[in-house]
Amino acid sequence: MTDYKCSTFDYLRRRLGEVGVSEDSVLSQLSPDDGELFRSALPLTWAPGPAAGRVLRAACLLIAPHDPNPLHEVGRAMAGDHMNGMYRLLLRFTSISTVVEKAATLWSTFHKRGKARVEHRPSENCGIFIVEDYPSFDANIRANVGGYIQGLIELTGAKSVNVKENESSHDTWRWIVHWS
Repeated sequence: MTDYKCSTFDYLRRRLGEVGVSEDSVLSQLSPDDGELFRSALPLTWAPGPAAGRVLRAACLLIAPHDPNPLHEVGRAMAGDHMNGMYRLLLRFTSISTVVEKAATLWSTFHKRGKARVEHRPSENCGIFIVEDYPSFDANIRANVGGYIQGLIELTGAKSVNVKENESSHDTWRWIVHWS
């Protein structure tokens, strides 16, 4: 099933160029089918989650080779890249709860499977981003989503943001977020 929007791939291609890594380096890490997906996918293209996850992993390992969790770190940087200009300014004046809630409402823009929601615990400086009904959610994409959530929250000015994935069910995924 094609369940992941390839809009991320444009960012990956640009970042690879910025760090001096050729697309061929990514392609050499992928199967011919996955390589073709990476080369030809447009931002509006939908791809199977596992294939998109393999592409994401290969590119992130080359973009952030020394980071202990390159998928998370690239997701974090991607949030900063996507929220530029006026969006970045608005995030400074928006509550963390609102930012995470908005991210949950946009879930279906980038994923055909799963339903996202948020549990707020503002008195604890904590929230839980939850995706339900997604039994085959690729681990590489999940790691990238965690980084993206962290990046969004950091853009609000929150300090000491920590995002941890909690795999408590085979079809429900949770990212527990703490900040100060």
